[in-house]
Amino acid sequence: MITDNFIDYGESENFDKIKELALQEDFSRKSMREANSAQCCTRTVVGLFNILEDVPGFMDKGVFFKYYPLLQDLVDTLKEKYNYKSVEVLSLLLVKMEAGGEIPEHIDNNGWYDIAHRVHLPIYTNKECVFTVGGDSATLTEGYFVEINNTVPHSVRNYGEDRLHLIIDIVGREYEFSEGLLNSFVPDGFYIKE
Repeated sequence: MITDNFIDYGESENFDKIKELALQEDFSRKSMREANSAQCCTRTVVGLFNILEDVPGFMDKGVFFKYYPLLQDLVDTLKEKYNYKSVEVLSLLLVKMEAGGEIPEHIDNNGWYDIAHRVHLPIYTNKECVFTVGGDSATLTEGYFVEINNTVPHSVRNYGEDRLHLIIDIVGREYEFSEGLLNSFVPDGFYIKE
C-alpha cells in the first residue's frame, strides 16, 4: 500500500521481540489523553517518550532505549529511501485503542509533526480498525511499518476488538548527529503540562 497518505515500509525484522515487550507493558496508569483534557483521541498510552514531562513514566529513557534498538530495520529503510545521513527518533508511543474506540478527524500541526515521519507498527489489530487519512481509508497489518500523513485530516474508527500500535516519530537528517543530542531541539514550550 503506497499512496500520498500511507507508505508501507515493510515487515519489522524484530516484530516478535517488540510484541513480546509491548504485551508486558502496564496499561493501567494514567494516559496522555487523560492527563491533558485538551487532547482528544485514544484513551490509553504507554511508553510515551518526550511529550509529557509531568506524568510518571512518560519521560523514562529506559522505555525509549528498550524499543529503539529493535527499530534498526526501519532506520535503515528510511536512510536508504530518503538518502538521510542519520535519523533521530523523537518519540515512541504505545497506543491502545479499545474496541469501539474512535479518534475524531484532526490534523497534527505543531511541534515536530510537520517534519517527522509518523510510522505505525501494529502490535495487534483487526480488520475493522479503519484509518482514514486525507480521504484514503485502510486497515493496517500486524508487524508492518506504515507511515501515515498526519499533516492532513485523519481519523480512526475501531469497530472490532482492542488495537495496540507502536507509533514512532522519526526525523531524517542530512548530517550525522550524536545520540547525546536526542530530542535536544524540541522547545520547552511544546511539552504538554497537566
